[in-house]
Amino acid sequence: MPTKLTLQSPAKINLWLQIGPRLASGYHDVQNIMVKIPLYDKIICEFDENLSILEIECDEASVPTDERNLVARAYQALARRRRLPGGRVRLEKKIPAGAGLGGGSMNAGVFLAAVNRHFRLGYSDEQLAVLAEELGADVPFGVSESLGTLEPHHGQKGQTTWDLPGLPECQIVLVYQDFSLETAAMYAEWDHFIARGQRPAVAASGPALMTGVQGGDLAAIGQNLHNDFLLVLLEKYPYLNKIFEQLLAAGAAGASFTGKGPTIFALFDKDKKIDLPFKFDCLSIESKQ
Repeated sequence: MPTKLTLQSPAKINLWLQIGPRLASGYHDVQNIMVKIPLYDKIICEFDENLSILEIECDEASVPTDERNLVARAYQALARRRRLPGGRVRLEKKIPAGAGLGGGSMNAGVFLAAVNRHFRLGYSDEQLAVLAEELGADVPFGVSESLGTLEPHHGQKGQTTWDLPGLPECQIVLVYQDFSLETAAMYAEWDHFIARGQRPAVAASGPALMTGVQGGDLAAIGQNLHNDFLLVLLEKYPYLNKIFEQLLAAGAAGASFTGKGPTIFALFDKDKKIDLPFKFDCLSIESKQ
């Protein structure tokens, strides 16, 4: 008999992203602090024991629905190890693709955790995290129930991570751009940036940011946001400087890029009336009490 699951998959933003040297694996050593935010894709799963394959469909044409899709790859990772029914998964996208908000990765992580629970596959959180690591650097955060995470060595297999609370009560403004960016291409841009001797100075403090997150201090969080891609992106797209200036002039506690960009986010006090001369999304983090 067919079974149906309907899942919510949140976006993420990076409060801290500091890029270290390139490793022998070809990837960079990245220190990362991420939090989940209330912008959700919907994942509608219909499983049928009479079917042997899982079809993916999506309401956003730019999202692949073949083996490149991370949900499809998550299903295959589980199906190679456990018997699973086939069926159909429909992705209803609210998180823009290629925007640095982790939409595809979080979809895959949420799907992994839900299928493990629903079919009682018996994987522990640690085992699911290992499976998730095979799919992508951000996928383990989608598996986790934590609202925030500190990753001293983002994306490296077997790394130790620390769960963090999410953001305190606030408003999150998201400013999208009309283009997307590929992660590998942005790291290549970063390497060229460093080769020219332009490593940015870090005025923000990682420990102060951690203290702000753990204590729910929005001002401390805003003052200590950091993303190494910021100077690369502002050099490549100098018009984005104006957006940052306008966000801070409007009273933002702080603003940064999420991931490799190009989405800009800004944090505002929960009661602040936000007046900006451009289109934006505004999300609200409610009290955890």
